[in-house]
Amino acid sequence: MFGHEAGAFTGAIRARPGRFEAAHGGTLFLDEVGDMATAMQAKLLRVLETRVVERVGGMLPIAVDVRICAATSVDLFAAIDRGVFRSDLLYRLDVIRIEMPSLADRIDDLPILIQHFTSRQPRDRGTPPIRFTDAALAVLMAQPWLGNVRELKNFVERAQAHFPGAVIDQGDLSKLLRIAIAPRPIAKPPVTLGEGFIDLKRILTDLETAYITEALAATGGAVAATAKRLGLQRTTLIEKMRRLHIGVA
Repeated sequence: MFGHEAGAFTGAIRARPGRFEAAHGGTLFLDEVGDMATAMQAKLLRVLETRVVERVGGMLPIAVDVRICAATSVDLFAAIDRGVFRSDLLYRLDVIRIEMPSLADRIDDLPILIQHFTSRQPRDRGTPPIRFTDAALAVLMAQPWLGNVRELKNFVERAQAHFPGAVIDQGDLSKLLRIAIAPRPIAKPPVTLGEGFIDLKRILTDLETAYITEALAATGGAVAATAKRLGLQRTTLIEKMRRLHIGVA
């Protein structure tokens, strides 16, 4: 991201400008900043505050004028609470916020998106695009789609590979929709508090993850049935699955 000078490390034969230098006078897009290591967060914050970068192995500061556009699928406020994201960096980045709704929040768009993806699928020897019956679409619209549009696109590609040119009905979906989570043992909280620091938040997270995972496995990945089993609203369960990184594919 910051570039390096020649000889800065093994293999650095020549100097190379970083992303900030390359984007000077323009916009730099940073994807998935929520996954950025804390050390890199500190470096990024320093650049945002000083508008100066230093190449690895370099001694001279380089002024940059760059607009930052950052994206993340992580709840950064929750990441701050967990101590894995810097609050000062968030407040630097969070000037104009554009929130993209999840596919689950725009589930009525799913048939349109499927039609879009099927129309773009390559067709061998005149094979027509796949189609889904209303019953199959109803099942698909009940899925959580935690991976959003990317997951849906992958699903359509998988469907095209399994059923080229076919009309896919509800019964065909069992080969395409697979539970992708393994039940984890329920964490047992300590019986005493005399052994030092107790991470209560982690214990509760593990318990919640374990119960949701086991309930999903018991219902074959049916989100609506799982929500009913756990006494939750479907949307609440989907949000918990997203936060806990529990996926159904």
